[in-house]
Amino acid sequence: LLVNKDSGRAYSITEIRQRFNDQFENFYKEAMEKEPEAAAFLNFVENKNVLAVFKNELRDSIAKLIAIIEEKELTPFRCEYEVNTPFDSFKNPHGFVDMLLEDKDGNLVIFDFKWSTRDVYQKGLKNGEAYQLYMYKRAVEAQIKRQVAWYAYYLFPMMELYEEPEGTQPKWKEWLDARARQLEQIDNGTIAYDAKKDEYPKHLILKNRNLQ
Repeated sequence: LLVNKDSGRAYSITEIRQRFNDQFENFYKEAMEKEPEAAAFLNFVENKNVLAVFKNELRDSIAKLIAIIEEKELTPFRCEYEVNTPFDSFKNPHGFVDMLLEDKDGNLVIFDFKWSTRDVYQKGLKNGEAYQLYMYKRAVEAQIKRQVAWYAYYLFPMMELYEEPEGTQPKWKEWLDARARQLEQIDNGTIAYDAKKDEYPKHLILKNRNLQ
C-alpha cells in the first residue's frame, strides 16, 4: 500500500516517506481489513494492549526501513514482486519477493521481511545457507534479465537489516542437491503430493513435472 503504484512500479523513497507520514493510519486500517481473521483476533478486548504495541512497533519499524533504504541510496522497484519463471532444470516455484529495489549502479537488491526475533536468519546468512534468498535471486535474474547485487532479511520487531557477511560462500551446490533429492523422493513416492489440496501454487516445481 505504501510502495506500489498501479503502473507496476514503485513510488520514490521521498514519496513513500510522505505517504507514510500522511497516511499511515489509513493504510493500517486498510491492511487490517484485508486480514479479517487476524484483525478480529487482535481486536479482542483482552488483546487491546497487544494491538497497541504491534501498531507502534510496525510504525517505528517502517520508519527505520525507510531510513535504511535512503542511507543505502536504494530506489524501490516493487513490493510483493511476483516471480514465476524457470531458472534451472527443475523449474522455479511460484512466489513473491517482499521488496525489490535498485542500487545506484542499476543492479537489483532483494529484501525479505520477517516478523521475528529469532537469529536463524542471521545464522543462515553467515553460514551461506540463506536458501530462500538464493531462490529469489536466481528467479528474479531469470525473469528480469538483470543482476541481483545483494540480498538481505529485514526483521521488523528488531528493526534491523541483516546482509550476507563479506567473504561468505553461499552453499549453492548444497541447495541444488537438496532440491534434486526432494524431487527424487517425490518421484519414488517417499514424499506424498496431493495437488487437489495445494490451494496456493507454491509447488509449481511439481506441477511442471506433470505430477498433478
